[in-house]
Amino acid sequence: MRGRRAGDRGRPPPYRRDAKAALADLDRVLGLRPDSSLALESRARCHRLAGRYAEAAADIARAAALADQDLDLAFEYAMLVSGMAGLVEARGPWAAFEALLEEHGGQWDAQARVAAPIISRAALGDGAGAQRLVAELAATRPYWQVVDDAVRALDELAPIPGPDPALLAALRAPLTELRTALEPGPAALG
Repeated sequence: MRGRRAGDRGRPPPYRRDAKAALADLDRVLGLRPDSSLALESRARCHRLAGRYAEAAADIARAAALADQDLDLAFEYAMLVSGMAGLVEARGPWAAFEALLEEHGGQWDAQARVAAPIISRAALGDGAGAQRLVAELAATRPYWQVVDDAVRALDELAPIPGPDPALLAALRAPLTELRTALEPGPAALG
């Protein structure tokens, strides 16, 4: 999940279809700016999605040393622990993400502040809370990218030990409908 910040139009998209090219791009960025927490977090996500958990953990550790109050980083760390150890072991990182979101929610726009907790509530087993947030998200007039990010994050949770498949399906269905109703445009491209 990537929150959008005011003036953040130049951020890279949250995913690339070509993982090798994305990693090469991120390696080049880090060669020029080794202190880029955004590039480290993005590379960690690429590694996590490829199942390279040790590399992802190393990038997250480096990024956390640079920006330990970053919401994107906290979300990615919770996703990493979920993938490595399952949702039971990831309860602490998910709770820490939610606490950080409560404290530093201004880092993200209103739509991302509603969308991200859909994922954390699902990961923590709070189906009612997650479903309430799905309804709230529709009322925020979301843009395509934030809804797409939420659907993709739920898809990433699905193979992890611990989530209720029926809950994930119940959350995914209205989000997929909402995503279909929205047209990807310039905001969806980052």
